[in-house]
Order: sequence, then structure tokens, then C-alpha cells
Amino acid sequence: MSLKKHILIIGAGRVGTALFRVMAEKTPFECYLYEPYYHRDENTAPFIGKQQWLNKLSSSVLKKTRVVFIAVPDDQIKQVVAHLSHYPLSGSFIIHTSGSYDSSVLTGLKQKNAFIGSWHPVQSFSRRFLETDIWNKTFCSFEGDDEVWPFILEFCEMLNAYCKRVDMTQKQAIHVAAVATSNYLVGIYAWANEFLQQAGLDETTREHILFPLVQNTTENLKTSDVYEALTGPLKRGDSETVKRHLAYLRKLDDQSHVELYIRLASLIVNNKTFVIQNREELRKILRMDK
Repeated sequence: MSLKKHILIIGAGRVGTALFRVMAEKTPFECYLYEPYYHRDENTAPFIGKQQWLNKLSSSVLKKTRVVFIAVPDDQIKQVVAHLSHYPLSGSFIIHTSGSYDSSVLTGLKQKNAFIGSWHPVQSFSRRFLETDIWNKTFCSFEGDDEVWPFILEFCEMLNAYCKRVDMTQKQAIHVAAVATSNYLVGIYAWANEFLQQAGLDETTREHILFPLVQNTTENLKTSDVYEALTGPLKRGDSETVKRHLAYLRKLDDQSHVELYIRLASLIVNNKTFVIQNREELRKILRMDK
């Protein structure tokens, strides 16, 4: 399909506005951004030109729109689908950006002769209107109709993003893995930070301790196999250190710290792919403290 088409983005949150900005600056698309709850302000001004901000949909917009991206929270997708079903959609591509839902949530729009798809960028969008380089090398998954796939490939090429077509099961696995890697890593960082804070270490010192560890671990994962990147007392089979860790955590008078430490340690110790010294002794220690 020709890339010079009108695009409609529904949702002015972090993903929607990141799409809106990159289309304004890096693509030939003429783009509408529809959001009934937000209004134009000084933050949107740099991106308004051939792009247009809409607070109301109309049949005239939908008639000339070739592609619709639905970038709203998951619990609003069905509401948007119901709203779109009142407009002409024949031949249009309707694509949602949710990681957890597959394309079947859009099935009702196939009755309007639309083609549907689920396109999910595996990226952390920290605020609205992110800079366009956020898309560089971002992994995107696509699941949906054959007719939509060529457009998605061309679109990702313009974004300098990587895209792979997946099935519904693979899509769900990708989202679970992405959340575990991104969201739960933040949670573990906050957990570690809490120990340092309780010990009286100031914020700058805590950052000097933790940030390099996160950065170096990420670099290790990039340059070596995940099972070779593991370091520390578990890999060495240092059971006395693990005992001291558990003794320290018990002194904090919060059993959840002990439970989380054991669960995370067990994920490593019980994974036979990791080369771990003194594995059985470590298992005994972790079982005793359950």
C-alpha cells in the first residue's frame, strides 16, 4: 500500500502521543489524534501541522482514514470498538497496541469489512510525546490479518524498529516476559533500595551502589549467554553468605523480605541450566527457611 495515507490514532496517552510525534517528524503520514478527554496545549503545539488533534470523530474523517491505531488502556478497547462500529470502515486497517490482548478483541469490526491486527511495541514509554529515537531498534510484535502485515513491515522500517509476526500464544508470552523484565526489575530495584535506605545510606550513595550494577548486568546480558551472565554467591555456591543474607532479612521484622529472597534465589538454584556450585546445599538452606 502507498505510505501517503491518512492515519487515525485513538488515545493521547504515552504510546499514542509517541506515535503522533514520530509520524509528525519522521513519516509521510497525515495523522489525526483523537482523544475526547485531553485538549490541545503548549505540549502538543510543536507536533501540529499536517497532523490534527481531534476531540470528536466524524464520518468524514473515518472515510479517508486508511489506518486506525487504538492506543488506549486495555479496559477501554472494547468501548472504542463499539464506538468505531458506527462508522464506515470497509478496507480499513484497525490495529490496537495492547500487549496483553490479541487481535480477537477487534473481531466485531470485521463485520464492517475492516482488517484487524494487534501491534505491540515492547518498549517503556515513560511520558507523553517521547522523542522519536525511542522507536530506534524497538522490538514490535504483530498478530492479525494477512492484509495488515505488509503495512506493519513498512511502518516499522520507517521507525527503524524491528518487527516479528507472532501467533496468539507467542504474543502472550512476549508480554508476560516483557513485564517481568521491565516492571519487575523496577520492583526489585526498589526492594534493594529499601535495604540501603533503612541502613541510613543517602540517595546519592544508593545510586552509586545500584546503578552501575544494573548497567553492568545489562551489558553482560548483551555480550554473553544469559546463563553465563550470572555472578555472585549463588553461582559460587557460597552457602554461608546466603545464610547471612537470610539472617539479616529476618532482623528486619518483615517476613515478606525473606520470602521474596527465597523465591528469587530458588528460581536460579532450581534452574539446571545455570552452572552452580554446591547446588544441593543451597537448596537445603532455602527449604529450611520457608
